[in-house]
Amino acid sequence: MSSSIVFAACSLAAAGALQAPRSPPTRRTLPHANRPTQRKGFAGRESLGDPRFKDGKSKAVYDCARWYLLRGGERNGVEAKMTDYGLGLVASGDVAAGEAVLTTPRAWIVSAEDAPLYLSATRDDPAADLVTETAAVSARFVELEGDGMWEPYLAALPTADELGDMPALWPDDEAAGLLAGTQTGRSRAELLATWRSDLEAINGRRRLHDPSSPELPWRQWRYYEALVMSRGSSLPGVGYAVLPFIDLANHDDAPNAKLRVDEADGYCASVSLTAARDLVKGEQVFSSYAGGEGPMDALLSLQAFGWLALGDDERPLVESCSVDVAMAIRSDDDLGEVKLGLLDAAPGGGRAVLTTTGTSDVDDRAHAGALRDLLCGLRLVSMDEAALTAEILENEAPEDSPWALGERVSDANEAAAVQAGSGLLRRMIAASDAEFETRTKAGVAAANASPEGLRRATLARATAEGERAALCTLLALLEGRPE
Repeated sequence: MSSSIVFAACSLAAAGALQAPRSPPTRRTLPHANRPTQRKGFAGRESLGDPRFKDGKSKAVYDCARWYLLRGGERNGVEAKMTDYGLGLVASGDVAAGEAVLTTPRAWIVSAEDAPLYLSATRDDPAADLVTETAAVSARFVELEGDGMWEPYLAALPTADELGDMPALWPDDEAAGLLAGTQTGRSRAELLATWRSDLEAINGRRRLHDPSSPELPWRQWRYYEALVMSRGSSLPGVGYAVLPFIDLANHDDAPNAKLRVDEADGYCASVSLTAARDLVKGEQVFSSYAGGEGPMDALLSLQAFGWLALGDDERPLVESCSVDVAMAIRSDDDLGEVKLGLLDAAPGGGRAVLTTTGTSDVDDRAHAGALRDLLCGLRLVSMDEAALTAEILENEAPEDSPWALGERVSDANEAAAVQAGSGLLRRMIAASDAEFETRTKAGVAAANASPEGLRRATLARATAEGERAALCTLLALLEGRPE
């Protein structure tokens, strides 16, 4: 297994850019009705047994396929079909490696560059708030609702109910209990806060452009943000975008197809889904939602797509856990904002996130080392770095100290970082343990309420158990103890 450390923005609003390029064996996964993965799984929606995937959905997909071709899309040896694993793309003939199976013209890609007029018209207005790329794409989808030229594609997209396994769309009261004390719960809260901020900015820009514009409601906006997050891709020359018909491809840890940006005169002319190897007739065509080979980080797979991997016992499995280093900063820290600023300047942008697989001793030692190095980088300049590293992270540094990021400079500095990292991980474990009873009660209530509640409870329990196991593994390795 090859080891890899991934540092990325903590906010999952830019989920399409997060990657987890590791390479253990392919596993079965718990499908999500929107973009189901390559295998059926525990508590998953088996498409052929779900009325939402029968005649109505099949006709919508057929109409979407016709629309795609009429709008200039190109299809080569692939078709959309209802399979045992859900709606997906299947090779209708043999396809050689490197050949494009689908090509979507630039004009029919939904991207941030094609955002509504009111965003471009108010770009330079000092009263205009900034919006994220995903918000711009979501705003474009809202605009397309009234455009008959896009109706066949929009009708084939999943409904809010079909996206219901994504934590962001869980009932708020239920989610608060099921995810209490977990990083997934904190990530969900942060994600929804970002979406609400996006909505406020979008409505503000709409009013600046046209004071009579009605406000977009939260329920509609949350649906489109979830839709865009679950189907979008971040592509060079295009930015964050949703690719009609290509977005029907399901995920595989070892995909047999990949995206390619086709340029003309230095600009994107189209985006193609190409065969990564020879495909045979009847084979399902898979891409990677993680941006490369290897399993997706569990925090991303659940938050952005609503599924988790399955273990050999058919139970959802969390083999990874994203550790938010910003949690090393206590809520009562007077210098907390300054420290967050340091992390914002770290590689990857935003709050740095370290992913640990919990599946390989070699890999996990590398992950523990990366966490140690990152903490070592948080130090003072023009003062005794080694002596003050622990004080920085444990709220004892003087307020008038100069701050900067730097490289690890001494064994003493490393020891201080290990101490701070241990404190971080222990606080995270304690926070999870303190909410165990809350999660258990919420899980029983949700499981008894409905089949959907049972599925959410199963996902939440697997997330909490997996996060804790990964944190304990990382703590032991950081401190140099046997597991």
